[in-house]
Amino acid sequence: MTLGTPRISYCPNDIITSAEPGVTTMNVTWIEPTVIGFPATPMTSQSHDPGQPFPIGATNVQYNFTNTADNSFLSCTFTVSVNVVHAIYLGCFQDCREPVGGSRVLPDVRHDNNQMTIKLCTDFCISQTPTMRYAGVEFSKECFCGVEGRDSRFNRLGRIEDAECDMTCRGNPDELQVYLQRTATSVQYNFTNTVDDSLLSCTFTIYVNDTTVPSISGCPDDIKVKTELGSSGISVSWKEPTAFDHNTVVRSRSHAPGTQFPIGSTTVAYIFTDSFGNPALCHFIVTVEVEDTVSPNVTACPKDVETTTELGTTGVSVTWNEPTATDLSGSPFRIRSHTPGTEFHSGVTSVNYLFMDTSNNTANCTFSIIVDTVDSTPPTISQCPDSFVSVGGRHVTWNEPIAFDLSGEINQSRSHPPGMFLMTTTNVAYMFTDSSNNSANCRFTIDVVEDIEPPSIEGCPSDIYVVHELGDSSPSVSWTKPSVLDNYERVVFIDSTHTPGQTFLDGSTQVIYTFADDSYNMAFCKFSVHVEMVDTTPPVVKSCPSDIVAKVELGTPSIAIQWSTPTATDLSGNVTLVSQSHQPGYRFSAGSRNVIYKFADNSANEISCAFVVTVQEVDATPPVVQDCPANIIRNMELGTSSIPIYWSTPTVTDSSGNVTLVSQSHRPGYQFSSGSRNVVYTYADYSENEVSCAFFVTVYEVDTHPPVIVGCPANITTTLETDSTSMELKWIEPTATDASNNVTKLYQTHVPGHEFYIGSTNVMYFYVDSSNNMAICSFSVIVIESTVKRQSGIVSSQRLYEASGDRCLVIATAALVLGVLAILVALCVLLVIFMYIRKSKPKEDIQLKSLTKNEEGSSRM
Repeated sequence: MTLGTPRISYCPNDIITSAEPGVTTMNVTWIEPTVIGFPATPMTSQSHDPGQPFPIGATNVQYNFTNTADNSFLSCTFTVSVNVVHAIYLGCFQDCREPVGGSRVLPDVRHDNNQMTIKLCTDFCISQTPTMRYAGVEFSKECFCGVEGRDSRFNRLGRIEDAECDMTCRGNPDELQVYLQRTATSVQYNFTNTVDDSLLSCTFTIYVNDTTVPSISGCPDDIKVKTELGSSGISVSWKEPTAFDHNTVVRSRSHAPGTQFPIGSTTVAYIFTDSFGNPALCHFIVTVEVEDTVSPNVTACPKDVETTTELGTTGVSVTWNEPTATDLSGSPFRIRSHTPGTEFHSGVTSVNYLFMDTSNNTANCTFSIIVDTVDSTPPTISQCPDSFVSVGGRHVTWNEPIAFDLSGEINQSRSHPPGMFLMTTTNVAYMFTDSSNNSANCRFTIDVVEDIEPPSIEGCPSDIYVVHELGDSSPSVSWTKPSVLDNYERVVFIDSTHTPGQTFLDGSTQVIYTFADDSYNMAFCKFSVHVEMVDTTPPVVKSCPSDIVAKVELGTPSIAIQWSTPTATDLSGNVTLVSQSHQPGYRFSAGSRNVIYKFADNSANEISCAFVVTVQEVDATPPVVQDCPANIIRNMELGTSSIPIYWSTPTVTDSSGNVTLVSQSHRPGYQFSSGSRNVVYTYADYSENEVSCAFFVTVYEVDTHPPVIVGCPANITTTLETDSTSMELKWIEPTATDASNNVTKLYQTHVPGHEFYIGSTNVMYFYVDSSNNMAICSFSVIVIESTVKRQSGIVSSQRLYEASGDRCLVIATAALVLGVLAILVALCVLLVIFMYIRKSKPKEDIQLKSLTKNEEGSSRM
């Protein structure tokens, strides 16, 4: 086999991956490199293992492969880079300069430092617990942080031009801080007294903010693609997401479709920001995995092997040169049906080799072992007689030999059958032939002579001594029967006084065997059997207690243990208690103790009764919960999906000093939606005694926002053109909407078509929603006399004033009375509305809703 030039068949490319801020290490894995061409398995060393944690930054990974034959080596080196996802600039935003925890747009944590930089601020926010995802720098040295999930807070006052964030950071004059202020429009009403030109003013400010983030559509799901083993990466494309907003949207992205992605996981991010600085984020993960679809390459697959085996054998051992395989991923895993040297039976057997790489790609090598059966073994002869001497007659018999052959077919021939023989020596021959002409022979001689010698006895037993246990019946005694040899092997057994296995009484008994041959030559075998009774059986214990296990509460020094005292009996009738280690009622401390009773009979045969008393300290008292929170009830604005609920974690104590939190259904700060949830903490000590702390968290949806009035008319001013003192006026009535979709017009002071008199009349509409939040539409109807009448009135008034000061006083008094009456009517209307609300909702739920609020002062952040 040709090895070729040693080389590394696969070495990973540089690996780049990302870590979240605050993460110090990240586990990175890869497919390990392989080497081919070495004559023997190389010795491998490596600086790092797949799956181990890598620190932030770049780390070199090196594999060294050493040829054990000549110490030459090859190296594979690549770099693993772990990069931190840096903070993303979101823009310049407005802020309210109030204490932290108030109305700051980033209200959670504040940090001041005369060496402030943007990185110092972002690092500080990331290091907080929980991690603060948003950071802002203000007034050169102030850093403010906000938690993740409060996207709507930092831009609630709107974004301004980046150029307005013009203060530099004290720690780095080249960095501009995030600079926030609010734009405002001042509205002023001036009222001038035409009599004396005195002036009254009403001034307020209108702020317009866009706090809605752009709406993203088509944000891709995580993408997984595969690339062939040996590739450094692959180009990945996707349909890019879009965003909608009422203002201009600017898009930024970390990667473009068609980018070449390395092996591993890479985060792709899109940020859409509207002109008010409201950002919306779309991110997904592109994972490139290595796959291997190429099967291993098999070399030197053997051809079919043919061999033979002898008839009657189980099989034959067959060897061959095993095939090998190579693969880019390294040495493939091998499965084989047979190994060289395996014994194969007659017939055709298929040998299979399966090679599988780490990606389960397979390659096969198959060949056949062909075994034919042959017969070259002659028959096997059994019971072939030895040459022998026949004494006392010429009629000679013997047990004829037999033969066996695996083929099952045997032909037999013989020179003499059993029968009459002359007083001489005769040669006898048998021949056996199988179907394959393999033959076997049996030959012996027969001498016919006269017998004058007695038989010779062998194996005559010596005297036998037997003991039996007290109380047992007479024992049976066995021995090996004696055998007899005769010169001519013609011996006849005549008689014996006893047989092996016969029962013998206590004392001595003689046993006699008598033998004779065909010529009446006799021989005798004699021995004695001696039987003695002894006592070797120990007493028998009755009611020996089983092992005893008792439990005591943790801290108890000892406990009294009771049991029934055991007794013993013996065939001799005499038993004595020799010793006992403990008495019933003995106080045992924690642990295990052996309790032993000993009994003996008159023959010193002993018996013991032993059992173990174990005292276990147990803890059966569950832990004690302290400060388990009471049920929690919170209100949530209608339309809000959930709110975080916080509580103090309960504390638990236990006599063992060791308590473990087994489970908790929710954590403080969990986002609860409307409804009731059961919060359960479960604790356990080391003895698995459990205790629970449970309470309910109930969130009610409430509506605190008044209805929104649509189409409230402006003030209406009209002039009478006739001599009448009133006129009918009509207008388009206002409507109201509410998040609850349930708005009722509670009351209105006038209806279109109402007759209005000269002067100013206040028209009011009152709307209320299902939560009794009220909204009021108010406008004035001003009816003015014609110009001619007004001039005439002035002249007339002057005249009256000049003629009579008392009548002027009367007219002024009447005007005052009418004003007081108007105020009383308005108060009555408000009283009716208040009584309606009080009747439809409990007193404690009535809230006064302010139609206006004071705006916060602006500051720079």
